[in-house]
Amino acid sequence: MIAAMRARERARGVFLGWWIVASAAGIQVLQTVLLMQGYGAYIAVLRDEFGWSKTALSGAASLQRVESGLLGPPQGWMLDRFGARTIMRIGLVILAGGFFLFSQINSLTMFYVAFVIMAIGASLSGFMSVTTVVVQWFERRRATAMAMMQTGMSIGGILVPLVGWSLVQFGWRNTAIISGILVLVIGLPLVQMMRDTPEAHGLLPDGERPTEPAGTGVAAAPAIERINFTPRQALRTRAFWFIGFGHALAVLVVSAIMVHLVVYLKEAQGFSVTGATLIVSFMTAVTMVGQIAGGFLGDRFEKRKIAIFEIGDR
Repeated sequence: MIAAMRARERARGVFLGWWIVASAAGIQVLQTVLLMQGYGAYIAVLRDEFGWSKTALSGAASLQRVESGLLGPPQGWMLDRFGARTIMRIGLVILAGGFFLFSQINSLTMFYVAFVIMAIGASLSGFMSVTTVVVQWFERRRATAMAMMQTGMSIGGILVPLVGWSLVQFGWRNTAIISGILVLVIGLPLVQMMRDTPEAHGLLPDGERPTEPAGTGVAAAPAIERINFTPRQALRTRAFWFIGFGHALAVLVVSAIMVHLVVYLKEAQGFSVTGATLIVSFMTAVTMVGQIAGGFLGDRFEKRKIAIFEIGDR
């Protein structure tokens, strides 16, 4: 079976890791357009229908971030124990169920319940899970792979006007139902591509040739040394805390803008919901340029220096 997979790999001419990156990016597209950045458009229409305050509505977004942080440690254990594909499947089903429940809400309490369910599903199937897979498949070209994966977020942001259009044409309840269906129909097939490690499939990171038996005349690829930290060792390093706090501060700014931008443009600047989402689309299109450039540079130059200029490009 492994020999057959190697033969297919050579026949296609594309390293399996890049297919995994493409699938991970597709999952990021779904989550970004339907929830992460699409949520800002929902705020505008929910305020019109229910009269809820921006504080109450943005509190759900804050709750999502808190939930993601609390879920992180057990999620890491589950990824190691059961594998990313299994956890992501469960997460997508939960996310879809959350959208279906969201389409039926009539109170702020039910709104928060539905949003917590969506947040749990998004966390299990989202950034942490896909990143865990992608970093296993790349060493020398890891920054490029991560950048290509994260372009899914930018593509999702570019597609947010579709959510705004759907909210206007079909209403927010039907849009939520459609979102849940898309998560299942598109997301579950994409998750099928997830593979935890290249070694389990007779491959090496970056598509290096595995060591061939003696006498085949094929030179073995040089071994790539991996340095693995235990959780306790990682927590004792300054790098862990600096990276964590730096990323948290960047995400704080980006998240605050994305949650409130559409409603601000609609209520304070007079934009329509569709017009406001077009602004979101433009912003994320610009972000994509930085993501791709950062990945290209990150594999060629010292990442600490590049991060100074890209700290907000999440």
